[in-house]
Order: sequence, then structure tokens, then C-alpha cells
Amino acid sequence: MAESAERIKGPPQLRPGAAYNSRDPARITAMYDSDAVLWGTTAKTVAPNPTAIAEYFKDAGKRPDARVTFGEQHIRTIGDVAVITGYYTFSDVQDGKEVSRPARFTLVFRNRDGKWLVVAHHSSRVP
Repeated sequence: MAESAERIKGPPQLRPGAAYNSRDPARITAMYDSDAVLWGTTAKTVAPNPTAIAEYFKDAGKRPDARVTFGEQHIRTIGDVAVITGYYTFSDVQDGKEVSRPARFTLVFRNRDGKWLVVAHHSSRVP
């Protein structure tokens, strides 16, 4: 599926789809600030630190066909903080068939020393 994160306005760092779609755990986790908190779409618990966030994404490379496509987004920037709320669709190939899973999210970014990093990320499947 095509990367549609470019719909997000603002600095390129506010476009997390390219990092996720790279399937590179190091590139994905590099988006997160050292004090970030992640409540991942498939997580059973909150990942409250870099080690836990890295653990959540460690197997990304084992699913090379997994992608995210962004849909509707609402972006608010307040000083050095940007909040993006919306939905995205995860797609992957399982047993030779493409599967799609819509989810909703909130991403909070902080501009630290000129670099936008995720400080809070919540994602859950659409019921």
C-alpha cells in the first residue's frame, strides 16, 4: 500500500508512517523520546520506557509486508508540542492473503532541540 503519511502537515518528523513502513526497529524506535510512553495497538501493557518500546517493535523486520496507511487526522500544535489524533489502517500478508486492521491513534510530539519526537502514543483497534 502507498505511504500516505505525507497528508500530515508540518515537519517531516511528524510523519511516522515512513519509519513504521521501513520495518526497521531502530528507525521506528528513533521516533520516540527517551521519556516516551507507548500503548501499542496489540500491546497488553503500556511500554513506559525505551527498553519496553524497543521490545514492542523488535520483531518488525520479521513482517516485511506490514504497512500503515494514514486516514483522517486532526493536528494541533501548541508551542513545542504537536498532537495528532486520527485513524490509520495496518495491512499485512498472512497465509498469502492481505489483511487490513483499522485503528485509531493519538500521537503527542515534543520539539526537543529542534527535533520532533514522540512522547506519548496510544493506538487501539477500531471495534
